[in-house]
Amino acid sequence: MQTPWGQTQHITKIAEGISSVSTASHGGIKLDAKRNAAMPEYMRKTGGWYEEDCDWALPFVVFERDILAFGETWAVRAITEGAHHKSTMLNWHPVAYEKFFDVCIVPGASFIREHPLPAQATG
Repeated sequence: MQTPWGQTQHITKIAEGISSVSTASHGGIKLDAKRNAAMPEYMRKTGGWYEEDCDWALPFVVFERDILAFGETWAVRAITEGAHHKSTMLNWHPVAYEKFFDVCIVPGASFIREHPLPAQATG
């Protein structure tokens, strides 16, 4: 399978319609069309591709129950340790975090908000 990061070397099913893909240099989460359509519009990525550093947390937050039920060990651990929302989504997608959880992030709690990258959207 071709990904935005190159040819897939490994695919792991995380839950129905949710896969982890890796390439020689990068990877991420791939949602099938049905799962991607179920993502809130403000979190949805084109083609269902969610890169592994910052975007993976978005489908993990939305489909948390399904991922926990399927039981893929590393994915369950990421959720039970709170890595999907307490660190990744909060730090890299603060606008989506506030909207999804209906909260207001306090100053200093989100890395990207305190240290914006040049030409970086903070959503």
